[in-house]
Parts: sequence; C-alpha cells; structure tokens
Amino acid sequence: MSRHAQWPSTPQALHLPLTWIGILYGRLKAGLAATSGVHEPEDVIKLLTVGASVTMLCSTLLRNGPNHLRYVEQGVRDWIDRSAENMNTLLVWLRGIAVRAGRSRWWQTSPT
Repeated sequence: MSRHAQWPSTPQALHLPLTWIGILYGRLKAGLAATSGVHEPEDVIKLLTVGASVTMLCSTLLRNGPNHLRYVEQGVRDWIDRSAENMNTLLVWLRGIAVRAGRSRWWQTSPT
C-alpha cells in the first residue's frame, strides 16, 4: 500500500494536517492551509482552532455536491453563535465574581 496521500481524501486524513498545523502555528510567519480530510463543520472548526488560516473542502464537495458547502457553513455559523453565547455567559459570571471580590473593573486593569 502506498504511503502517499489518498485522493480524494477521506475524513481519516484529517489527523495529519490537524497535528502539523497545531505544531507549526505561531512558529512560522505565514498562513497555514488545511487541505486533507476536511469533510464536516467540526473538521473546519478544529483546524481553525489549532491555527489554520483557511480550510479546503475539495473532496467532500466532489462526493456530496456544491450544496454541501451550505451545510458546512451553517455548522460553523451555529458553532460560532453557541460559542459567543457561552463566552457572554462566562464573562457575566467572571464579572459577578470580580464584583463580589471588590474588583468591579477587573477587565480594565493591567496584570501585575
């Protein structure tokens, strides 16, 4: 069996770009593109989270048609919305703790 990348890619191919983008992010002064194994919204989210600047979905679009892009986009949008709600909840909770601790403007102070 060949050790070269399989084309079109399969979801199992995500491991390699996920690992290397995570390792290289912040070490290079360049954007990082993920090109293998990206098939679902969760794949895009994982890759962006570890440092990818862009993800490419060629294989899944060939398999599932161009409308699959809408599915992936909506999944990423839903995740962003949920994350924003969770972040707002966390900030309200942290502000409540800060007020109770006597640091009502904790987010405006510089770290010491």
